[in-house]
Amino acid sequence: FNTLKEGYHKENIFTMDQLHSILSKSNRVTVLEAEEADFFDYGKLFEQFYSDLAGKIKQNHIFHCGDGSTVGNQIEIHLRQSGLDEDQVVKHKMMIKRRFLTREDYPNGAAGLRQAVAKRGEAILKLQQLLEPMKAPGINVYKKVELYTKYLCSGIVPSEAKDDVLYQQPTPEEMAAVKAEKKERKIFRDDINQKKAKLSAERK
Repeated sequence: FNTLKEGYHKENIFTMDQLHSILSKSNRVTVLEAEEADFFDYGKLFEQFYSDLAGKIKQNHIFHCGDGSTVGNQIEIHLRQSGLDEDQVVKHKMMIKRRFLTREDYPNGAAGLRQAVAKRGEAILKLQQLLEPMKAPGINVYKKVELYTKYLCSGIVPSEAKDDVLYQQPTPEEMAAVKAEKKERKIFRDDINQKKAKLSAERK
């Protein structure tokens, strides 16, 4: 990565084609451009086995799951809002669905369930052949608005790059969504800063 910095740190780059061209100049690094066909919908596969983490992502910034995280037939994930002392670890069981895919391949009852759970990993590996390619999601809406308002509209982007897909005008709905997200982020940052200030004051 540091080898690549030698080149792109000295350049003004406005499109992905320009980035690829500049990175490819390195004699010590081979740059392979990712294509849409390289990505598969693992979420669609895993949702047939596990419940999701709805309502647990935005407010938590620290996630841990590893060896020893299996509790019975469930997987226990440790969640934490931040590294502050007052934000304690919350244990959340990532539920294995009661009638998950391949469960019916084993007998009913507790013994059959244990077998199905134990073989779950092998089943997922075999089912990878059924994975569907993912459709490219496009530019993150937050970044899309930023590229348009802060770079294109401000005149930073040169004329030859203005029609690039990176600088497409966001829709009114996208602009509104980003505005609402910025408001949520500010509330979260203010809350964290208040906690830090309170903690610093208590330590004095």
